[in-house]
Amino acid sequence: MRENIRNGVDTIKAHEFPLTWSQHWAWVAQHETPVPSSLLIRVVVPVPRKGISVADVESAVRWLAERHEVLRARFRVNSEGRPVHLIDESFDPVVRVIDSRTPLQPHETDGALSEIRYPFDLEKEHPVRMAIFTVNGVPETLYLVIHHIACDRGAGVIIRSELTRYLESVASGAEPDLPHPRWGVRQQSRYEMSARGKEVNQRALQHWRRFHEKQPYDLPPIRFGQGSGSGCSVRLSSKELAGLCASLSQRENCLPAALLITAFAASLANANGRDVSLFSPLISNRHLPNSKEGVCNLMQLGRLAVDYGRSPGFRDALRGAMVSTMQAIRHGHYDPSVLCMDRIAAGITAEGVLFNYIMLDKGHTPPDDSTEVQVENYTHSVHAEITVIDYREILDVTLQVGHDSLSTAQARAVIAGIPVLLEQFLRDPAVQRPDFHGVLPRWNAPQGWIDWRGRWLYKPDLQKALQEFPGVQQAAVTTEERDGTAVRLFGCIVGDRAVTPGALREYLLSTRQLPGVSIVPDEFVVRHEAPYNMNSIDSWLNSPGVTLRGSGRIGDGYSDSAEKGPEESAVEKVLLECFRRLHPVAHPHLSLSYAESGGEYTKIPALIGELRDVGYGGISVCDLLSAYTFRRLAEMIREY
Repeated sequence: MRENIRNGVDTIKAHEFPLTWSQHWAWVAQHETPVPSSLLIRVVVPVPRKGISVADVESAVRWLAERHEVLRARFRVNSEGRPVHLIDESFDPVVRVIDSRTPLQPHETDGALSEIRYPFDLEKEHPVRMAIFTVNGVPETLYLVIHHIACDRGAGVIIRSELTRYLESVASGAEPDLPHPRWGVRQQSRYEMSARGKEVNQRALQHWRRFHEKQPYDLPPIRFGQGSGSGCSVRLSSKELAGLCASLSQRENCLPAALLITAFAASLANANGRDVSLFSPLISNRHLPNSKEGVCNLMQLGRLAVDYGRSPGFRDALRGAMVSTMQAIRHGHYDPSVLCMDRIAAGITAEGVLFNYIMLDKGHTPPDDSTEVQVENYTHSVHAEITVIDYREILDVTLQVGHDSLSTAQARAVIAGIPVLLEQFLRDPAVQRPDFHGVLPRWNAPQGWIDWRGRWLYKPDLQKALQEFPGVQQAAVTTEERDGTAVRLFGCIVGDRAVTPGALREYLLSTRQLPGVSIVPDEFVVRHEAPYNMNSIDSWLNSPGVTLRGSGRIGDGYSDSAEKGPEESAVEKVLLECFRRLHPVAHPHLSLSYAESGGEYTKIPALIGELRDVGYGGISVCDLLSAYTFRRLAEMIREY
């Protein structure tokens, strides 16, 4: 019987095919130095106390890899510089057995797991490692470390459940009652490469681009240097919430996750002073969102675009959440957890997979009703990430936020407000946003802050950055406003003739006034003397004394010579030549960043490799993902 279980899924011959869209970010992150620990997903599986041997546990792991071929994958760069899968037909894992006379304490377990918790070499090994902890030769616990390119935390829930049920079946002598996987990474990749998949992807990209143009950053109101790098995680498990969402989703013909997203959006939009919710992707190419199809390859989960307008009903906001949710699904966010279960959610077909929403198959044990709060430290500060696990009988909702966005008390309030708001909507489908119950009160910006295209900007910070540029005597930041909202941002300068819009723009791109983001005004105005009113854009533009005016971009007509700059150095020439070899139709420029020059993010590791081959190093994946210009990157490069 055990042999039949092990061979329950046909093996597949080795075959090469492209990464899915959302695997790209994990591939790029794999090449950071050091490799982020967040790429390692740990799964802990308890072993039944009787009737299970070490060989049975090893057999369970092989069976799992046969069910989910992504665990048998290796990843390499093809001749075009693009990462691809290579699925191996066989899978013979090395399972480390760690034996002790007594059960290990937590600190001893962490030390022992160091044998498998080190960075993967994705080209040479499969993205999963295993260790069996035994006591006097009897297996107690199976630990798996899986690379994030093949698994996320939600998928870890599924994998733990499948292995537990397999081992329980072996112990009892029964066949495991598990649905056969009907969709895998190969099918997902094939779909994304098809005409239908590309069409769906384009619609999703257009959706995100429209939002990107309206809300390019949408960060919470923080100052430079205030990022704490820590946050809190609030978890709500509730049968009542599951029943409430089931009733509403049936009435509104929507996903339960969309209801929760909308409720979260209402509260977070108020908490951060937004008429648009704080659910949006982290779009990698911030400056040229229309330049590449792969602009959404690097996404931060947890934010979706829901436009509230001035005073809409909850139902209107729900429609916006549904559009965003379905576009994210159609974009093909790869979540292996849904590959282990039936296709169940309303409106979802086999064309796509779920986005940040997991619905478990029958047999999973739901948590008890509870609310847990825990403070966590993040390698990178998380703004807001929401995970919804549907156990059919109970909903398990986790809100993870950075302290720059919400305090622990506010996060508790958001969680507590969700049932209140949904109950109100159940009673009154036409309820208007000003009357929403349960949401946090609206945040009002203090003096000095401006709402610039969906992000809170503290004007004195940008003004200080401009004043620190050589040759600047005075600086001001002014806005052109429409209906009380800033629609254009001007950097206004009194300086000598060496100060040009191009030089100012390149300088700001390299300084990053906020963590990971550089604020660049729409237009720069350079004068030889101050106007009569430093705070009025009309004074800056219309009084005598303007010497240069422009965006600082190449070819905007204000000054061609200002952009040419000095002769290219030897390092700059090497950097641009390596870039051109990988992007033969692109036109890089020293005053542009990698993204602005048309750089593809999946080729960043290949560019670093090209530089290494000719004897240069010193720049990282993060540097190329930033807004650093090629001139700034060349300054960072070192010859070996």
